[in-house]
Amino acid sequence: MSQPIRILHVIRLMNHGGVESMIMNLYRSIDRTKIQFDFVETSDIAGAYEEEILSLGGRVYHCPRYNGKNHFAYTRWWDRFFREHPHEHPIVHGHLGSTAAIYLSIAKKHGAFAIAHSHSAGEGSVLYRVFSYPTRYIADHFFACSRDAGMARYGRQVGSDSGRCTILKNAVNTNRFLYDSARRERIRSQLSIPPDAPVINTLLRMDVPPYVTVSANPPTRRCRLQKPPEGRENAVAPPP
Repeated sequence: MSQPIRILHVIRLMNHGGVESMIMNLYRSIDRTKIQFDFVETSDIAGAYEEEILSLGGRVYHCPRYNGKNHFAYTRWWDRFFREHPHEHPIVHGHLGSTAAIYLSIAKKHGAFAIAHSHSAGEGSVLYRVFSYPTRYIADHFFACSRDAGMARYGRQVGSDSGRCTILKNAVNTNRFLYDSARRERIRSQLSIPPDAPVINTLLRMDVPPYVTVSANPPTRRCRLQKPPEGRENAVAPPP
């Protein structure tokens, strides 16, 4: 049996973020006998998805986080990585935009096909734009979550070219969001929400500030972020 093609994804840390969840939605759905995902994270701690990645047959590597002062150590790490894993990753997919010009150029030197991926239409800081600017001349192909995101990161010439920049919409497994009356009753019971009370779901990561104000008809109600039990996603519950 032939071995699957291993695609190396470069990312900050595989935690429960939007980009990371999008990658995992794809990873769970692909034929992993033909394509496998490996990851290089710029962190020395295990991300929330690491255990699942390993269970799906993926591998996770940790490289130093770039800070400018460690430029030569950073480039040496990448060069050593590809020398120690020759021809193991024919495709390198860069989600980490700040240093993509560095690691993608080294990947190409070792024969890999380089993909740069823009996940935001925001321009970022001046320093970020300076470091990420050369990527448009280095990557072999470009992905973006929207045409605006492609042009913001890679310039109009690349970002507007459908032949060079592919628009990859965020992947969502809609089956997970089908209505389930039993689950509805269970969650409402866990959060002490009356059966007929209206509920507004907020689809975002709420880190700071710790309180969110929900305005409808008076009275206005404040909701407190409640730390969930082990293994559950963040839940929003009324303050005691």
